[in-house]
Amino acid sequence: MKTLLQIAILFYFAGTVDAQTGIISTYAGNGAANPPRAGDGGSATAAVVPGGSGYGCLNKYGDMFFCQSNNHTVRKITASGIISTIAGTGSLGFSGDGGPATAAKFYYPNGCATDSFNNLYICDSRNNRIRRIDASTGNINTFAGNGTSVNSGDGGPATAATFSA
Repeated sequence: MKTLLQIAILFYFAGTVDAQTGIISTYAGNGAANPPRAGDGGSATAAVVPGGSGYGCLNKYGDMFFCQSNNHTVRKITASGIISTIAGTGSLGFSGDGGPATAAKFYYPNGCATDSFNNLYICDSRNNRIRRIDASTGNINTFAGNGTSVNSGDGGPATAATFSA
């Protein structure tokens, strides 16, 4: 499998660097700033990808996920290059646990990771939580953190822990 390193989304483009060759490639963005989620359902390189976004990750199928921090959303680019918004309403806040990820609110999501079951974990940074999207249902729940920005909770349930995300 090809090893790609995501580089920051800046000036309305996002790119990757192939770790073997050092070649940089644009994977999303058309250079436009607005509207922030334009292009869903189409080619990722024709979509609007605002600046100020967080880091991304890949799943085992080659799909890429990235946080649009300033727009409080998470987007997915399939291995075939189609982009969609998979989480967040675009309004900042905290809501949506137990329901569809597309109806959830985030406050500056800035990173993500996937597990071997293709569940997606999102750092909801200003809500001081790690949130998990279930790959089989598309529903979101808090995985860790209770929203308080102090560090405590070792030895207890992850959802009762307090930390700064």
